[in-house]
Amino acid sequence: YAYYDGEPRAGAGHTSPNPNLHPHPHPHLEQVLVTNPIPNHYPNPHPYLEQVLVTSWDAIGCMLLLQLNSAQRSLMNARQLPLLSSFFQRVQVLVWSRFKSVMEAHVQSLATYTPKGPAEVHPHFVARRYAELVASLRLLKPSAVEPMLATILRALRTEIEKLLAERLARQHSTGRNQAAFLINNYDLIVSLLAERGARGEDSLHFEQLLDSIKATFVETLTLTLTLTLSLTLP
Repeated sequence: YAYYDGEPRAGAGHTSPNPNLHPHPHPHLEQVLVTNPIPNHYPNPHPYLEQVLVTSWDAIGCMLLLQLNSAQRSLMNARQLPLLSSFFQRVQVLVWSRFKSVMEAHVQSLATYTPKGPAEVHPHFVARRYAELVASLRLLKPSAVEPMLATILRALRTEIEKLLAERLARQHSTGRNQAAFLINNYDLIVSLLAERGARGEDSLHFEQLLDSIKATFVETLTLTLTLTLSLTLP
């Protein structure tokens, strides 16, 4: 049998076009599923997903899952197949909950980080890790969680700024070296976000900090040079 409009017709070799063909490849799929529902003895995938998520600390992996889940949900809605809406909603809740826990752990890690080793002026490795993470999350952000993600990124930005300006920079004994340290780190963050095509609220914030500390650095350097000249001239 050849199938047209969901009705069998004799003659599999019949190839004449039917102008009334439904544009959807399975026009009666939803009706079939409602009439013959999927047996409830199939395993529920949510417990398995929970088991995987509870041991994962991969924030970017969670964001990828959220993006894929959102794309599949939109596809099903476009095909007018809402039967899996509750499934996709549950997946979003589970994955977002784990992502939020992982990001809160990142924020707490920055808040409690204790500087180790000698003070150095070049960019700190934590600044690079922060910029890489933020760039990835900003490029992947699904629209369904974008407002909540923005709140988390603001908290992360606050903690990295405190770490750089209040704990790491103050390891340096002079204001000149403190300013140089902050310039190098802020410039790294701004440059990396721009390079990844992830400019946004975070990059704008650090651009403002960079401009401000540059002005302070130039003012300090000018004052130092002026004092040096005044002492050396007769």
